[in-house]
Amino acid sequence: MAAAAVMASGISFGQEAGQTELRNLNNLVVRHHAAVRGARGGQLAAARKQAAADIEKRAAALAALIETDPDAALGMAFSEDLAAELKTAFPESAARIETRRSWTGTLESAVEDNADHTGSRTVHRLRSGGRTFMVYPGNAVQIAASGLVKVTGIEVNGNVAASALTATATTTAINGVSGQQAVLTILVNFPGYKLPTAVDAEYMKGVLYGNSWSTKQNTPDFSVDDFWQQNSDGAASAPFSLSKQVGPFLLASNYNVDSKGASFCDYITMRDAVIAAADPSVTFTAYNRVVIVMPNNGACTWTGVSSIGYWSLPSADGTISASFSWLRADQLATRLSGVQLATHELGHGMGLNHARTREYPGPPRIPLGAIGAAGTLVEYGDNFSTMGTGAGFYGAQHAQQILGWLTPSNYTQVQTAGTYAVSAYETRPATGLVKALRVLRDVASNSWLWIEYRANSGIYDGTLGSQVSFGALIHYEDATTGAYTGLLDFTPSTTSFLDPALVAGQTWTDPYSNLSITANGVAGGVLNVGVSYGSAVCTPGSPTVTLSPSNPTVSAGGSTSITVTVKNNNAAACPIFAYGLTAAQPAGFSGTFSATSLSLAGGATGTAILTETAGSTTGTFALSVTATDSGTGSKSGSTSTNITVAAVCSTSSPTLTLSPANTSLLAGASATLTMSVKNNNSSVCTASAFALTAVQPAGFSGTFSVASLSLAAGATGTATLTEKAGSTTGTFALSVTATATDSATGGKSATGSANFTVTAACAAASPSVSLSPAITSIAAGASAAFTVTVKNNNSSACATAGFNLTAVQPTGFSGTFSASSVSGVASGASTSITITEKAGSTAGTFSLNVTATDTARSTSAGTGTAAITVTTCTLAAPVVTLSPATATITAGGSAAYVVTVKNANSAACGAGTFTLAATQPTGLTGSFSVAMLTLAPGTSGTSKLTEKSGTTKGTLVTTVTATSGSLKATATATTIVQ
Repeated sequence: MAAAAVMASGISFGQEAGQTELRNLNNLVVRHHAAVRGARGGQLAAARKQAAADIEKRAAALAALIETDPDAALGMAFSEDLAAELKTAFPESAARIETRRSWTGTLESAVEDNADHTGSRTVHRLRSGGRTFMVYPGNAVQIAASGLVKVTGIEVNGNVAASALTATATTTAINGVSGQQAVLTILVNFPGYKLPTAVDAEYMKGVLYGNSWSTKQNTPDFSVDDFWQQNSDGAASAPFSLSKQVGPFLLASNYNVDSKGASFCDYITMRDAVIAAADPSVTFTAYNRVVIVMPNNGACTWTGVSSIGYWSLPSADGTISASFSWLRADQLATRLSGVQLATHELGHGMGLNHARTREYPGPPRIPLGAIGAAGTLVEYGDNFSTMGTGAGFYGAQHAQQILGWLTPSNYTQVQTAGTYAVSAYETRPATGLVKALRVLRDVASNSWLWIEYRANSGIYDGTLGSQVSFGALIHYEDATTGAYTGLLDFTPSTTSFLDPALVAGQTWTDPYSNLSITANGVAGGVLNVGVSYGSAVCTPGSPTVTLSPSNPTVSAGGSTSITVTVKNNNAAACPIFAYGLTAAQPAGFSGTFSATSLSLAGGATGTAILTETAGSTTGTFALSVTATDSGTGSKSGSTSTNITVAAVCSTSSPTLTLSPANTSLLAGASATLTMSVKNNNSSVCTASAFALTAVQPAGFSGTFSVASLSLAAGATGTATLTEKAGSTTGTFALSVTATATDSATGGKSATGSANFTVTAACAAASPSVSLSPAITSIAAGASAAFTVTVKNNNSSACATAGFNLTAVQPTGFSGTFSASSVSGVASGASTSITITEKAGSTAGTFSLNVTATDTARSTSAGTGTAAITVTTCTLAAPVVTLSPATATITAGGSAAYVVTVKNANSAACGAGTFTLAATQPTGLTGSFSVAMLTLAPGTSGTSKLTEKSGTTKGTLVTTVTATSGSLKATATATTIVQ
């Protein structure tokens, strides 16, 4: 069966022609605008009338391009500023000039499936503010299902090109895809067209619920209810007890022409008429699936239509929340075709999109292309799913990700090597059975392969080609997939997708990653699959380049900045690549990159700014930017945007800078900042006034030198702001804003900031002075040295200090400082000098006072004190002792005595010399170890006296005398000789 093939990239001839036509019309409208700028009176009216026809043509061309290529339309639409100025310049044509804005409303999305299975059309209708818009999403917009949304984009003639879409309260299909589905079937006839005789309520009962509920039997007993129960393993069903079939109702119109009489399939108006006709017979709020069976009216060229998810619609019973599906009765010729079409359209109602094929034709033809490559997408190409062109079950990816019919135990997510068992997808019951594998291909691109085993059994999968029963049926999931599935062909030697399985015994090794998959064999209804991951592979991919904004407006000779974003699509195993940036300039333009090369790791994104200066010619011009791997030059990516040159005031936010950016000051002190404001409007704009405001830090107060600056386009002006700090210390942020106060710039503003660090004011304190030693004693006329320590007690906010040193001498003393002043002493720090004091002749205790005076503050001084005791010399006889006092020896032996002498003079006398002498009795001879001792006052010294006896026995007494000058003293020792 034929299917629609669409390349994932590239622009068709028709799209190129549409862009060329729109570009030419853009140029005409811009020139019309230049013509009316200086026109007055009759000339102005004539110029506006002449422009109206071209504006009308341009609106039609832009609306048509929105339908075929919304991204191109977004890129060629006028900027918001230019569109607003054009509406002012051409008030009679304002409704035909696009609007950039956001709309909030109810989105009704539907898929129209062509009757010949060569393609489909997805339509999105937005009901907002009493109007209905046709929404065409750009490539960056994913629409999951119908519901309440916020759409951002451009609109003209009722067509919206969406650049962003956010669901605000979505009634998604997933809300009702499990459990019992309540299906309301409504049969209708038109005045000029009737249902086929065979397609009646009984026939539809058979299609939906099977032989048990219909008088029209079929073998096999195909039905939607049975299909869902088997596919979901009982998780979803369509019980007859919850269903109802009504009609056929004869409607009042054929719904096959528009208001102008042209052929048009108006199934939306038909839907409202069906609801009105059936309302008396049914309670709509009891059903979550509504199926309308209608005859072929000659204009509805599709086989069926369905909402994507639920629609919320009014009825006499209240708000209907249900999916709506239209089935053309002539497409229900057999029970199987009826079930296939019904499960397909109701699948859309559950949120599923088509089961596509993804082909990589090469040459050579391969199962799967490079990471990120979409390949050739064939809309209905999957012959093994009812969401394609077959009658098989919804694929595992649909069943798990959208329907939730595969529980966590029914599929295995594979990220490590091993052998995995996959039970036949048709196996029932499936409790605890693994029916699919989700195998990681590449982390950076979040790409996976879904592996199933279809045993070609049962009344549904039994209708499929037999080749899949010999191996693995594999689908691919990546950023391209969305709500679709993508079947891969692992028999690339043929171009048919009827033999896509990786059959048992075969191994596929991914040439773009480290993944290998082996279909090991089938046994007992189970396929064993081997998964291995080799060494990480560097797979270079072409980078993705995006430009923002699209179609900025600039005056002739003016400049605009475009953000260039480059994504490295290499595998994570690749080294960092450097991408050189080049631009294909429009004629007369010049451009400069902020960076001509971006170094990016695999999967990473980087940006550069391209500043484009326009030429003198007005019009819309295409700019192309290319990023090329500068290492190998083999991978590059390009994209384009548009720049419109017009004689129009292009307004931009001003630039505001504050200098200095960081200031330190004392609490309560003031500092002055210089503000620089630049008017960035294009040269054709008039001067703008910029009001200056400041958000003060707590406790601060500020004064501007001027309240505002009036600046011509492109000019820069300055003002000053004097800020007085409060009493609190810390770092504070000041914010200053310059806001355009004239209507031309619409209040555009810029903000600059600066920081203040506030420190405490200097608190002076008297220094601390100490002398060491604090107490000392010296002889009259002698000298003593003292260490003088000075501590700076000023607060930390003070600068370093210096101190002068002075001494108050005791009477008769004289002193000398090692330094009479010190400098550079930090707050809290100490420094030391020495003072040497020479005593007079008078004995007594005296005080020495040393004062340190802050050299910057004469009143800040501190004093330290030391006590000095002066003594004079008092002579006294020494003290002599012998030890032992008595010694006993034998005749001819020796005795040893320790002679101790103490100098009893006062301390002022200095050291004395003492001479030792011994008076020996007959029979003893003796000698001193030391005959003379030099001793300081109050100290003692010793000598050894050895006495040797003769033959005389008896008690013998020796006298020892210590003599110093006129002073002497004696001591005796007794020697007993036996």
